[in-house]
Amino acid sequence: MSGADAPDPVMSLIRLAAAVALAVPLGWERKARSASAGLRTYALVAMGTCAFVLTGQGALGASPDKQADVLFGIVTGVGFIGGGAVLKDPETLRGMVTAVSLWVTVAIATAAAHGLYVLAFAMSLLTLVSLQLRGPAPKEEPS
Repeated sequence: MSGADAPDPVMSLIRLAAAVALAVPLGWERKARSASAGLRTYALVAMGTCAFVLTGQGALGASPDKQADVLFGIVTGVGFIGGGAVLKDPETLRGMVTAVSLWVTVAIATAAAHGLYVLAFAMSLLTLVSLQLRGPAPKEEPS
């Protein structure tokens, strides 16, 4: 790769910082709910995703097929990580929301890596709002 093909280092740092900054509130929310993944996990997933996308852009150029291969690898890898967040016992399935929100964090970081900041911000905000939604509290049995 020649120097002319290399991504602008300042823009790469801005995109990396945006990816992490938009993932931190999601990790904070999950940590507050004692989920299996928290602040560090979300920040690292966002940073890794953004770095892989940026590296792919620099090393592979604008080839849509090669960029798709990079994204396929990222989504597959995070799917594996998310699978580790899901715990099933005989009565409940836990960790599904954490797994899905990690998956969405990949989309947020990918958008940031491509400079699609409005989309990345909107996904982060909507994910945070979605994480706040819950069904009605269970009714207590009369004593």
